[in-house]
Amino acid sequence: MYPPRGNLLFNSEPGRCHTQHTRGSLTLPRLPELDTFFNKDAEPFRSHRASSEDSLPDPSNILEEVYTPRTVNYGLHAVTPVAPVELSSDEEVQFADPEPIAQPVSIKRGRSHPKKAPVAASHSKIIPVVSSFTFELLLHLIKPDRPVAGKLKKTKGKATKQEPEKRGPIYVSSETDYAAFLSKIAGLVPTPVTGLCIQSFEWHFLSPATGPWLPINTEEGYQSMLGKLRKKHAKDEAYVIIQMKKPVQTIIPPTVESVIDEDETSDDDFLGPVAKKVFYIHYLLIKMLTPV
Repeated sequence: MYPPRGNLLFNSEPGRCHTQHTRGSLTLPRLPELDTFFNKDAEPFRSHRASSEDSLPDPSNILEEVYTPRTVNYGLHAVTPVAPVELSSDEEVQFADPEPIAQPVSIKRGRSHPKKAPVAASHSKIIPVVSSFTFELLLHLIKPDRPVAGKLKKTKGKATKQEPEKRGPIYVSSETDYAAFLSKIAGLVPTPVTGLCIQSFEWHFLSPATGPWLPINTEEGYQSMLGKLRKKHAKDEAYVIIQMKKPVQTIIPPTVESVIDEDETSDDDFLGPVAKKVFYIHYLLIKMLTPV
């Protein structure tokens, strides 16, 4: 079905019964609902513009409603907002002192000496090399400990240390070999070289007195001593102390009595030892008094 041309809906009369619509009819069917819709009174038009200023609420009332202090309780405790404090320009604001800041605890450490920077070797001071030199030598003969005589148990079996016998000094050249060095020591005791206690030979410098005692019982030990003396002699005079055990066999120097005893083997067998001594003394007196 197609709607008829034209608008005959508003020209229809109320209560008229409409006939069945045909294709060639120019009228539309009329319904009671449509008559009611189009015949009722129109409602006045409502504008959607914003309300005027007269219709707006008072702002002071809104602020009172929003900022009115109230108590809120959520089952914990009552919270009442604090009213702001007004201060005049003459009043001074005092704040609470801040809490002191805790200073870190300083850890005490032991005194540590700073490391010294390595000092570069000075090339201006050159130690000269000494080819040959002469050093001074002092000999100490060590005596065996002396036992303490006594009947008490405290002193029984004890011994006291004796002071060493001192010989010298003598001067020794650095060009002296080890065999000649031993001969000089033997002549200082005096004793033959075979009587020296070479295994007990030790030496050290005169200063410092607390220096270590070094062995000198071999050719290598003697050369080591000469090397150290050469370095020390380049800076200062070298003074050496040598100690050794006192030899048991020593050479006794000849005396007047030994010369008289040798004269006992002369041809004067008829004279006794006493007569020989008296005769020899008489002979010396005559020789001294006789003018030349």
